[in-house]
Amino acid sequence: MENRIDSLYGLDINALTLSDICWKYGTGFDTSTGKGSNKKHSYRHGVQTEIGDIELSVWRQLAYSVIEHLGEREQFEKTFVWVKHQKHLKFKTENGALEYALSLYLHQRLHPEDWEEIKNRKHIRSIEELDIEALTFANINWIQGTTETQTDGEVWYGVVTEIGEIEFNLWCQIGEILIKSVGKEDDLETEKANYRIFYKKLLENNRVDEGFIHYSSIRNILKVLTKKEQ
Repeated sequence: MENRIDSLYGLDINALTLSDICWKYGTGFDTSTGKGSNKKHSYRHGVQTEIGDIELSVWRQLAYSVIEHLGEREQFEKTFVWVKHQKHLKFKTENGALEYALSLYLHQRLHPEDWEEIKNRKHIRSIEELDIEALTFANINWIQGTTETQTDGEVWYGVVTEIGEIEFNLWCQIGEILIKSVGKEDDLETEKANYRIFYKKLLENNRVDEGFIHYSSIRNILKVLTKKEQ
């Protein structure tokens, strides 16, 4: 079982680094307390980090405390203000904005080369720009997702790959084409079915949608096919 951290108790904030608490991916699972008719169910949201799976509200406190301890609170606050002023980023709560800003700040600090490279990255907007038959799975394997506001005010949603940053919907389209080209469409449908089971409660509560299921499944299948290709 993953090391689950549900409180700050026992953590030495002074000894932690930014890489220790950097957001790798979100986690979630059902929890229950009590027995029989007194049994109560809840859903635990967490953040996978180097030191373990940290409950979401605890991670917020921990990440902010570590940043503050390292003397970087002022720099982080600038990132937080920037996030809250991005009209294309919509958050239901202040905590949602804080979580995004914390994860963004940590990634920027730990991977500054990524953010310098973003400035010069090629943006691929049309399938006509690519030779589909010459593409490999590694060419379009997901490195990271991005959002940015263009000079015309339009919001760009993209996927960083080794051949450039591909517009999000176009990336999904290309991914499906390559998956079907090797007869793995059944694997894709199976992956979607598994995601629907795993995220059943979130789907019912409209916390995730079919679009999330679709692109996550494509992403996972491409990751597997890329490894086989190597």
